[in-house]
Amino acid sequence: MSRFPVVTGTADGSTVVELSGDIDLLTAPTVARCIDAVTRNPHPRVVLDLRPVTFMDCRGMSLLVRARRRIRERAGMLVVVTDDSRILRTMRTTGLLESFVVHSELRSALAAVSSPLRNPAASA
Repeated sequence: MSRFPVVTGTADGSTVVELSGDIDLLTAPTVARCIDAVTRNPHPRVVLDLRPVTFMDCRGMSLLVRARRRIRERAGMLVVVTDDSRILRTMRTTGLLESFVVHSELRSALAAVSSPLRNPAASA
């Protein structure tokens, strides 16, 4: 079992949350607190970087939904960064992939979250 760090920072006026290690029952409370903190204000622009994640169970998927809901409630933007085929497959299988803007690189995710184009996380 790996220790779970959450790293947050800003880039181009957006909040970047980098999650790493396992996202599961043990680490979910830490992730939830982080999501709540970065989505507290109106119009949050958040990039959720999952590239360093080594494992994500259904609790992790629930946290993605939580982030999307909180950001939508506050008229914000959310972009997920991952190139992990396991995470993408799980998102596709559960029907979540269509609900998120997903990029494989941080640079393109930052451009997307800053774009005036409508984000599915901000849709009703």
